[in-house]
Amino acid sequence: MSLIIPHTSERTDCNCSNKINRLPAGMVSKVRAARQSASSLPCIVTTVILMFFPLKFRFLFACCCIALLPAQSLFGSLVISSTPGVTHEADGFSTIATTSAELVGLEIMVYFADGSSDLGIWTANGITQNNWSVTQGTNQSTFTFPFSVTNNTGVNLTRFSFHGAGSTTIFDRSILPGTAGTARGRDVEEFTTLRFSQDIEAVYFDQVQVVGSTPQGDLFAGLDISFSSGISGNNGLFQFRTDTDTVINTVRSTIPEPTSALQFGIAFTALLFRRRRRAK
Repeated sequence: MSLIIPHTSERTDCNCSNKINRLPAGMVSKVRAARQSASSLPCIVTTVILMFFPLKFRFLFACCCIALLPAQSLFGSLVISSTPGVTHEADGFSTIATTSAELVGLEIMVYFADGSSDLGIWTANGITQNNWSVTQGTNQSTFTFPFSVTNNTGVNLTRFSFHGAGSTTIFDRSILPGTAGTARGRDVEEFTTLRFSQDIEAVYFDQVQVVGSTPQGDLFAGLDISFSSGISGNNGLFQFRTDTDTVINTVRSTIPEPTSALQFGIAFTALLFRRRRRAK
């Protein structure tokens, strides 16, 4: 499942967008070009307006059209998607209005343009280490108050990844009807303007189910955000918000750990061998 933020949606195939983009440079020639390229209703409407409206209204109309062009056609994009990954489970919810203090134990791995990486563990005040930080407003719900990622390492930060396994934090998308016991969540929303200069991709991964139910596509243990250029290493800032929930006990994988699986295999083999001996 993927979602492209409306204000950064794919560029339209309508040729009139290209023509409107150049209208101020030569009104008459662009009207003719628009007439020749009128292959859709929007283009036809544009042509009629440019032909019959007074000159001052034509210019105003052209400026409005340019201002309303999709952001991606001029800049970058913010693309949101999800992948099931490894299924995790939780025992239920302790709160669906999670604040910074309740994110304790959340792991964050950051990656840099030079190939290096660094792991941080969320404390009551977020993470601040090695000239980078990830914080969120004190006693403010993650549904409404944004996360802030800062970078002063001197190297662009190209990707960061949250994971709640072992903590009590999960990510809640705006998928309906969603999991029983939780409200509609919120997909990633950027508060800064990096998407105007580069492409940003946010991927929710490792779906979460409540014990006794199946995954509903709205809850995930992980969130990965990557950038085509990165957050600048010199006072770089990226702010975004996304909803999180706090679960009872901890988030855990439904796949047995290697040690537990090995012990189970040994025990099962021993039981099978004993039954065969009794059968003889």
